[in-house]
Amino acid sequence: MEIRRRPPNPTVRVENLEYAVPHREAQAKNILEEIVWHKDIEIKNFKKIVSLEDLIKKIEKLPTPKDFYKNILESKIKPGVIAEIKKASPSKGVIRKDFNPENIAICYEGLGASFNLIGINNRDLKTFKTDLKTSKELMHTYADIFLKQNIIPISESGINCAEDLESLRSIGIKGVLIGETFMRETDIEQSFKKLFNSI
Repeated sequence: MEIRRRPPNPTVRVENLEYAVPHREAQAKNILEEIVWHKDIEIKNFKKIVSLEDLIKKIEKLPTPKDFYKNILESKIKPGVIAEIKKASPSKGVIRKDFNPENIAICYEGLGASFNLIGINNRDLKTFKTDLKTSKELMHTYADIFLKQNIIPISESGINCAEDLESLRSIGIKGVLIGETFMRETDIEQSFKKLFNSI
């Protein structure tokens, strides 16, 4: 799928005026392209607030990150869970109005979740529909390679119930990324425990 990095008619600013030349392909062709275009504008605006040099200095002062690889392999929860924190998604809009990322992160950490995002995306980036068949097909094809190369396969998106978890675990998936399922729940902690205590 081809993703254009920027619109074919970028806006031009002259003093206090901003305009764009009309173009027949000025609209994003799909949700993913719309996200890329929006992020490009967002990054430009952030650069006006914080310079790259200042950002690097802040990063250098951060504590050493946790060992993601070790956390997934040694997780008491099987498969290990990567719990995503998000207020909204491009395809579903706002999914959690009462959004406090710090409290959610503390809750997840206390429950034993890990936080990095890698793996097999079950979402079709053209339609944004999810299907666990993607993980199953890739595991069927590449499971031996993953094992030989010491790669931890993570299944991302579309995981909603204990049956999904058991199905993924049975094919060798070592971790799952879950976001929307938890974000829609009023009580994240109870939702987490219910899902993982049932397998």
